[in-house]
Amino acid sequence: LVTLLDAIIVLQRALMVEKIALEIEQYICELGVEGRLIQMQLDELMANVSEESLVLIKDYQAAKDNGRVIKERLLELTNEEMLDLLNIAKVLGYDGGVNILNRQLHPHGFRVLRKIPRLPYSVIDKIVNEFGDLQSILKASGQDLDKVDGVGKARADIIQDNLRKFKESTLMDRYV
Repeated sequence: LVTLLDAIIVLQRALMVEKIALEIEQYICELGVEGRLIQMQLDELMANVSEESLVLIKDYQAAKDNGRVIKERLLELTNEEMLDLLNIAKVLGYDGGVNILNRQLHPHGFRVLRKIPRLPYSVIDKIVNEFGDLQSILKASGQDLDKVDGVGKARADIIQDNLRKFKESTLMDRYV
């Protein structure tokens, strides 16, 4: 299980990396043609950081706002504000002081579903809205998934197969 503290620390690091990348891009612009190699290296380093931080937000947010809106609010925090974990918790929609950081969370399932090839965000949103959290999605039958708008039988089979592989890999990780 994950606590709010765990999720916020990972998110804090990802957001700080994104802020640093934005600052570096300003310097790259000043370098002009000389900055092309640095830009390529930065692009390679930042390949999935932005998307991963977005699905992490969507997985653990309590606020009903759009995940992108929450991410924009988080990126607007100053570096000092971002060091205070309670500020990040508030933007995610959690209130309650220091004790709230020990709250156990259950992911909504965005990160796991995002790893399924050719599964559009619109369908992922509908699946998460239908089932609510990752545990319910993992327990869903093919027929349950098929009932979700935009899924269909073929896609439901693909989703179930990928979720089965996910369950097997996480089970193996516990014993290794």
